[in-house]
Amino acid sequence: MTRYFVTRSLVTRYFVTRNSDKAQPRPIASRITASLLFLSVAVAACLFPTAATSQAQCKVLDPELQGSYSGGCKAGLAEGQGEASGMAQYTGEFKAGRKHGKGVKVWASGDRYEGDFVEDRKEGAGTYTWGRGSVWAGQKYSGGYRADRRHGRGVHEWSGGERYDGPWENDVITGPATPAMVARTR
Repeated sequence: MTRYFVTRSLVTRYFVTRNSDKAQPRPIASRITASLLFLSVAVAACLFPTAATSQAQCKVLDPELQGSYSGGCKAGLAEGQGEASGMAQYTGEFKAGRKHGKGVKVWASGDRYEGDFVEDRKEGAGTYTWGRGSVWAGQKYSGGYRADRRHGRGVHEWSGGERYDGPWENDVITGPATPAMVARTR
């Protein structure tokens, strides 16, 4: 009886004789081993393409994120959970190549947005924190967004501890100013 086993890229042939219950291994020529190994790798590459190959064809539409991508792909566009990076970095949900759903985007300045996205725009609830490289370093906004702008109820915190909690419309405070805001305008 002859049996073949593939282990650690070495193909070994076993013979079981009538006089012995023990199998005695005898290596097949290394030429055959190399051919079988190459053939199995080639078949595996065709049947199971690597992530790098399939992701190279998957596009992210945000110009700030067109360096690299790993994650789901549908019809050549980022889809489902994924990570993209370029001038900025993003981890979260994609739909048709756009940020869509929950996600976190971080820019080189250190600015960071965590929240909801709809078709690549901040939309819904989220928190934006300005980083060290920003003119507004240390400030933070948590609240509603519409079409990439602060909208609805939100809280803006300045680095000095001042805080505004109230309505926003189209990125502008529409509620009563805080005493510190009034003092700054004088």
